[in-house]
Formats: sequence, C-alpha cells, structure tokens
Amino acid sequence: MVPSTETISIGTFGNLSSVDEISNLFRTSEKAKRFLYDQGIFSNTIECFRCGNYTQLIGQSFRCERRVCRLRVSARDETSFSRIKVPLDKVLKYLYYFISGASTAQIITYLQINKPTIANLNRYTHQLLADAVNQSEVIIGGPGIIVEINESKFGKAKYQRDHRVEGALILGGV
Repeated sequence: MVPSTETISIGTFGNLSSVDEISNLFRTSEKAKRFLYDQGIFSNTIECFRCGNYTQLIGQSFRCERRVCRLRVSARDETSFSRIKVPLDKVLKYLYYFISGASTAQIITYLQINKPTIANLNRYTHQLLADAVNQSEVIIGGPGIIVEINESKFGKAKYQRDHRVEGALILGGV
C-alpha cells in the first residue's frame, strides 16, 4: 500500500492566528487526525501494494478489501508522522509552536512533554525542513541580483593554535 506522501507546509497553519484556535482545533488526537485528512496530508484511500486493490480506512489503519489479501497498514505510514509516537494533537501543536518561534522550554511547558521527546521532535522537524529545502527548485540570483555565498566551519579553538577544526560546516547565502 502506498499512502499519501504529502507533507505539512507552513501554509497549512497560515490561517490559524491564535493559541486558542490551535487548542480548539487540535483538542484531541481524533480532531487532529481529521485536520490532517482535510488538508490532504493523510489519504482517505490507498492502493494495496500486495494485490493492487483499493483499501478501506478502518479506525487508524487501511485494510485491503479482497478476502485473499486483507493486508493492514497504519494511516501514518509513508507520511511525515510514520516514525513519531507522540499523539497527533501534540505533534501538530508542537509544529505550530516551533513555526511560531517558541523556545524549547516554552514548548515543554505548553505541551507537558519531556525534554528528550522535544529533542527528538526538533531533530525530526529540522530533517523534514532540510528535505523540503533540498526538494524545492528555488533559483537564487538572476539578472541584476548579486548573490553572496559563504562557507564557515564552527568548532572549538584549542590552545589558540592553527589546526584542523572539528565541527559543523555551515553554508549561508544572502
């Protein structure tokens, strides 16, 4: 079965202006799941990868309708949420706070999620954003536009000596 591979874009949250609106919209995991279906992030029907028949959504999983197959696949599979074990309502609230620029400490307080879970969500979100940037075909520069690109490596200086710096390589552009 090949479920929808749509991802959440920042525009998904574009019309949501307040924390109260977010709290009401994502009050339960069921409401959050309905939001994801309405936005087209979760698919209502998928094709069975084993037999090619269409499946039926039953609860939180798809089930093949052919008697000889009856394959079950989670609705989260092949979506941005496939590896996340946190309830969907908290994930969507987390994404809203993340996009809004809330600090990790604030998100921990708002959502009552422990620090390691937030760290995992941060890593996963950064990876999703990096993948989205890599997949986009944005052209930088153009006629009459000057583009400056710089490369830097950040690491800890040791003994105030010149040596190979261990650390993260950062590319930036203006």
